[in-house]
Amino acid sequence: MRRAFRYHLSRLWWTAFLLFILSYFLYYFFFGAHGYYAKRDLEHQLAVTQQQLSKLKTKYDDLAHRVSLLKNENLDRDLLDERVRARLGYVEKDDIILLDE
Repeated sequence: MRRAFRYHLSRLWWTAFLLFILSYFLYYFFFGAHGYYAKRDLEHQLAVTQQQLSKLKTKYDDLAHRVSLLKNENLDRDLLDERVRARLGYVEKDDIILLDE
């Protein structure tokens, strides 16, 4: 009887040990630094960053186009006039000025 008890106890010990190892790996599979939830968060951050990048690329393209219009080769006089007026505060006598409080 004592032998049967020891046999079952040793089997129970191995089963408990294997369950502990399995639960350890499952926990880190989901919640570890490189686990499932960490990967999901990184993918979300990647999507947000890609959206910000596309917005910045659009803004950069717009600014690059405006700069190209101010170069000597293809100078846009209306844009130059707009920039001079905005920067230096020049107005002409027939301009209408709206003041904000």
